[in-house]
Amino acid sequence: MKMLARLAAASALLCAGAAFCLVDINTASKGELEGLTGIGPVMAQRIIEGRPYRSVNDLRRVKGIGGKTLEKFKDEITVGAPGDSAKAPREEAPPREEPEQAKVPVYAAPPFTLVECHACTNRFTVSSELGSGWCPYCDTRWRLKTPQAPAAREAAAAPKPDAAGGAVVDAIPFSEAADYVDQRKSVAGTIVGAHRSARSGNLYLNFHADYSRYLSVKIPAAELSKFRRDAESYYNGKEVVATGEITREGNGNYLRLTVTAPADFKVIE
Repeated sequence: MKMLARLAAASALLCAGAAFCLVDINTASKGELEGLTGIGPVMAQRIIEGRPYRSVNDLRRVKGIGGKTLEKFKDEITVGAPGDSAKAPREEAPPREEPEQAKVPVYAAPPFTLVECHACTNRFTVSSELGSGWCPYCDTRWRLKTPQAPAAREAAAAPKPDAAGGAVVDAIPFSEAADYVDQRKSVAGTIVGAHRSARSGNLYLNFHADYSRYLSVKIPAAELSKFRRDAESYYNGKEVVATGEITREGNGNYLRLTVTAPADFKVIE
């Protein structure tokens, strides 16, 4: 017991007279800082990043260290000359993550193309398959002018087969319909949704989920009896070629192709 008491006294005298018993916040490693009362890995890293310090109270400018926190470990630290920290090895701070940029609308279907609106100069990503559309920032019309690969051009130019009897129909993509308003055209695409107007009874078959901007096929309520009874569900998901006059309705806000006969609405098998 006497021996243990002597060792404890010697240790106390050694710490009292030696500077290395205190942690120098200008030169200490991250591990040494983590040994301080109330300091964890995150706080230790912040202390390292905030160097140099001219006094213990300078630690108050470190995020998360206030008067109460500093009081817990201020007797365990010392502050060497700020210039000494330049000579001492310092742990490199991990790379900071850049703030996330504002998210821009992205259409789901690949491949993607970066488009810059000529009106508002905002950039956004769209599917190259769309060909044209509206700027999500200022609603200005845009159209892709990127040349297609030869195979893609041939596929786009190839006439669509008619399911009825093998005849062919020269159809345009639904994304280009806005360029043919007030004209009778055949339009090709896949129906991705359908809804029936509660007010008018018209059936609308949509080529795009955003049917307020992209072309929809309209079958007037008076003509619905000519089509299948389950038209609303049957045509959903089918690739079709619709022929009719392309118009703008609802104060010009909606692009519609009106079909009045089953012969003008073909499913591509």
